[in-house]
Amino acid sequence: MHQDTCLPPELAKAKAGTGAEPAHRLALEASMRFLALVQTWGLPAAMAQAETQVGQCLLQVQAVELAETYFARALQWAATLAAVDSQVDLRCTLAELNARQACALGVEGAKGRACLERAREHALAAAALAGHVSDVQWEMRVLLRISEVLENCGDHHDAVRLQDRAVALLGLQAAGAGAEFSALPMLTAPGQLM
Repeated sequence: MHQDTCLPPELAKAKAGTGAEPAHRLALEASMRFLALVQTWGLPAAMAQAETQVGQCLLQVQAVELAETYFARALQWAATLAAVDSQVDLRCTLAELNARQACALGVEGAKGRACLERAREHALAAAALAGHVSDVQWEMRVLLRISEVLENCGDHHDAVRLQDRAVALLGLQAAGAGAEFSALPMLTAPGQLM
């Protein structure tokens, strides 16, 4: 049996207490080794990817709070690149993660309410960036993903608003319009119709 030389103590503790599958533990160790290597390169894109991989592996071993930390660091790296797609995806992931934490903790307690608030913040930030993602289909998926989080957070009005945006994009795509919904000019009625 080998020692986990590249794992920080909190990861070793989190990993040891979960009874996680051996494959998940091996993936976590490999992702931590990759992160250690990438840190020597100092490349923001590689750092964002490596931090995200560690976060995904931490979710597999049920170390949710630590996963949130790594996803948040990946988001910081993605923001330095102005990588909108990555930022949106990470914000969606963080929103979903925080919403699950809020449900698990219960929204009556302070920790649960804080998780719920973070979920909303990430969801609304992702919604604000959604119009700048690489293609319309991705934007629709993002809007629906975020609307589900907001619905789970009890924010029905904003969830419906995002679903409406996604449906409008679907209509534009079906009509063959090449422009993004957010880039269309606002239509106004003439002063007097009769």
